[in-house]
Amino acid sequence: MLKRHLIIPPLLAALAACGVVTGDEAPAGLSRYDGDRFRIDYPSGWSVREGESGGRPAVQFNGPSRDDGTRSAEVQVIDWGGWRNSLQDKVVQFRGAAPRSGYEIGDEEPVLVPGARAAHRFHYSNEIRTATGAKIRMRITETFVLTEKQRLLDVVTRSPEGAAGKDRLATILGSFAVEEKDGWFGDR
Repeated sequence: MLKRHLIIPPLLAALAACGVVTGDEAPAGLSRYDGDRFRIDYPSGWSVREGESGGRPAVQFNGPSRDDGTRSAEVQVIDWGGWRNSLQDKVVQFRGAAPRSGYEIGDEEPVLVPGARAAHRFHYSNEIRTATGAKIRMRITETFVLTEKQRLLDVVTRSPEGAAGKDRLATILGSFAVEEKDGWFGDR
């Protein structure tokens, strides 16, 4: 029993250092979004917009705009609602569709997300043309999260390749945790 008490504090410290949510408040310089399905920390000063993406409930967190027509970084969480299949079905579906959409998948791996049944993360890139006409290579991390209530959440981070903020996006992703409550997302 004594060994367990000696292991827990260092483990919590290590999780906190990795950006994993361990407390009730966001770290300095970050704000906490505490929604009906999840919570996530994002940089204070970023804009937050609740709405839809592809007809699905979504929350978007946007960093400052850049001169080339992109943002320094973006995070979007989309609620796909009840998911009748396995997470592996979504992973296979995404792998097949990504190349047809112009995405170049780099790495992928299963990940642990607090409060989730399972999660899988893809790292990929694509090229976009902005409203200013600039061609920009974007780096994207997309995490599909299956909740205990069999809901599928899609967490997407985007930033221009070479832009500062890669560590910041890792901290944001590390803070993501599933918290299933009833609320504005409803029970679709």
